[in-house]
Amino acid sequence: MALLGKRRSFCIVALLALALPAWGAQEKAPSEYEVKAAYLFNFAKFTEWPAAAFPHENASIVLGVLGKDPFGGFLDRTFAGQKLGSRCFEIRRGARLEEIGPCHILFICDSESDRLEGILEGLRTLNVLTVSDIEKFAASGGTLGFVMDEKKVRFEANPEAAQRAGLKLSSKLLKLARVVKGK
Repeated sequence: MALLGKRRSFCIVALLALALPAWGAQEKAPSEYEVKAAYLFNFAKFTEWPAAAFPHENASIVLGVLGKDPFGGFLDRTFAGQKLGSRCFEIRRGARLEEIGPCHILFICDSESDRLEGILEGLRTLNVLTVSDIEKFAASGGTLGFVMDEKKVRFEANPEAAQRAGLKLSSKLLKLARVVKGK
C-alpha cells in the first residue's frame, strides 16, 4: 500500500512537471492556484472530446472561467503559447455562461456554489469538461473536482459525468484521481 502511495505521488509530480517546466527553478513552491492551473492544462491533455465538439479540426480548445476568477494571471501564463496537437487554447471569463459562450473546459468558481445545480443541469448533455474546487463538486455531478489533502492539491473524478458529456477521460488521469459517483 505504501508503494502505491509513493507511485501515485510520483505520478502527480510528473503530471505537474509537464505544465510547470520552470517549477524547479522557482525560489518558492507554486501557489494553490498555480498548481490548479497546471492541472487544468493536463486535464485537457488527458481528455478526449468527440469531433463534433469542434467546428473544425484546428479550432481552439476554449477554457471558460465562470464566476469570480481565483487564478489571477496564473491561468493565462500556464496556457500562453501552449497547443494540444493543432489546437491552441483560448481563455474566456464571465459571470454568466452566456458571456463565455461555447467552451470545452469550464472551471466553475466557488462564487457560483449557490447556482451549481442549475449550471451543471444546463451543461449535462454538452461536451464540456466541468472542473471546480467547490466542495463535493464531482459527487454533485461535476466531472473533476479539486480537493485539498494535507495542503496538497488533489482531484476527484466522476467518470459517469464525463460519459454523459460524451468525453473520454484517460485511464492515466483516472489512476491519479479519487473516483467518485455523483448524481
